[in-house]
Amino acid sequence: MTNSGRYPWFDTHWEQLVSLRQQSRLPHAIILKSVDGLGLVQLADNLAKSVLCKTPTDDGYACNQCRDCGLLAADTHPDYHYISVLDDKKYISIEQIRALVNITQERPHQGGYRVAVIDPIETLNDASANALLKTLEEPGSDTLIILVANNNLNFPATINSRCQLKTILSPTEQQGLDWLVLQPDYEREDMNTLRVALRLSSHAPLKAMNLLSSDQFKSRNKFLKGMSETALGRLDPEKLAASVGKNDILDSINWMYSLSLDALKLTTAVSKDSLTNFDHFDLLESLASRNPMALNRWSDQIMEAKRLFTTTSNITPQLILEDLLFRWIAIFR
Repeated sequence: MTNSGRYPWFDTHWEQLVSLRQQSRLPHAIILKSVDGLGLVQLADNLAKSVLCKTPTDDGYACNQCRDCGLLAADTHPDYHYISVLDDKKYISIEQIRALVNITQERPHQGGYRVAVIDPIETLNDASANALLKTLEEPGSDTLIILVANNNLNFPATINSRCQLKTILSPTEQQGLDWLVLQPDYEREDMNTLRVALRLSSHAPLKAMNLLSSDQFKSRNKFLKGMSETALGRLDPEKLAASVGKNDILDSINWMYSLSLDALKLTTAVSKDSLTNFDHFDLLESLASRNPMALNRWSDQIMEAKRLFTTTSNITPQLILEDLLFRWIAIFR
């Protein structure tokens, strides 16, 4: 077992959590909340292992030497419970939470804490959230429940009020850049590329790494160049939409929305350096020079399309993308 996830943007929060543990002031339940891509699960895992370890290091991490650490490494520690969505389900089930409730009423097998990590909190449905309330209201002694919230969506107030909330902000852009250039695969990457990736990822370094290591970033550049071609009348919008893979349609819509926001910023005479998509500045300039009302309408239409993707099941993604592209070229007519 190794203590992964020692990211510098967690340092202050880690010191605070370790201090609470050393003072025997850890709450019975903690919500760790941030944008996706900071590594919250690793932070939760490190905290769980630290609490279960009998001889943690001076900086509070698990020692990796004691018997408890050996059990954790083998995934056989009887007092550690990781709860997430099962492979064939959409939500954490009420049965999973009821099993946790029963466990928290037992004595710890190893004579220390019982620790549960629930990842992520957003996958609790009403039934499982209500079942969890019993444990949050009447936790057994030496119990720690860590709930991971990987986005800024709201979660049940009844759960929030019974936990200590720790909100973790993304590092600054410079801090993210400083960390990325130390990673083996990105030490020679163009700094502007890293900057764009960070801005597209809400300054979450791990999400930026994923964007760069996959084909997403290349797909984005190809798609935005295709949008430029459609604006110039050189490419049919239907052909551009057809070139986008089914699993990439929402990404493409998100890139369109980011582009629209940048263009709206440009209409207020902001500097190029403050834009997310400054690597496609010519396209942004052309878009910002068009009718402001049409640009605002298009931005609103993209937002509505994003909403449909997250709230409606009977939609045809390809047609939604085509519609947005036809509205896009209308701006240039």
